[in-house]
Formats: sequence, C-alpha cells, structure tokens
Amino acid sequence: MGSVCEHCGFSLQACFCGQFRELAFNFDWHVVVHPREWKRMTSSSHFLAKHGVQTIEYQRTHPPSQLHSATVLFLTDDAEPFSARDHDGPLVVLDGTWTEAKKMYAHWSKALAFKPRYVNFASPSI
Repeated sequence: MGSVCEHCGFSLQACFCGQFRELAFNFDWHVVVHPREWKRMTSSSHFLAKHGVQTIEYQRTHPPSQLHSATVLFLTDDAEPFSARDHDGPLVVLDGTWTEAKKMYAHWSKALAFKPRYVNFASPSI
C-alpha cells in the first residue's frame, strides 16, 4: 500500500492538496454528507471539513433549521442558474452518490423550502 497524504487522506498519487486554494465566498456554504459517504475513502467531504467547510451529516428526519430557504446546487426541472454575485443566504451542496443525493433532496426540500440551482460551467457565474 502506498503513502497517504496526512491532509486529505488520499494516496500521494491522487492528492490534490497542492492545487487547492482557500475558498473565499461572501456567504455560508454547507456540505450535507450522506452517512455512507463519510465511510468512502474517496469522499471529498473529509478534505473539505479539514479546510473549514461546514459539513452536516444527513439525517432523514432531522433537517437542520439553519438551512431553511437555502439555495441548493441540485439539478431539477425547475432549477435556475446559480450566480455567486447575486446570491445571499446559505448555499448547500449534497455529497453522496446521485441516488443518495436525490433522496436527500426529496426528503428535505419541502421542509426547508430549498431553492434549486445549477451551475453553468460554460458561463463565468462563480
């Protein structure tokens, strides 16, 4: 077994710590992590948590009140483009497999009045 980076936990061959720059936003953003994602060695949530990103473990029946009316980066039929310049309030990223993320969104979206958005990588909106 090869050496492992002490910061991100990835193998030294897969480590991206040298390319990471501190993220500076004018709003709070949270990564909601599916419980199975914490157990995956390839989860970026471990790395993000070590760099100050607020991570919340998903619990189906206990949506956190601080995320009420949050903007969630999630592609739905009614999602609108996301623009950091026009954004206020918390921003949520769901971390898990696509199936897990769909379930997390479905369980919490009504209770928390999520506003779905998507990122258009062809546009310089971030």
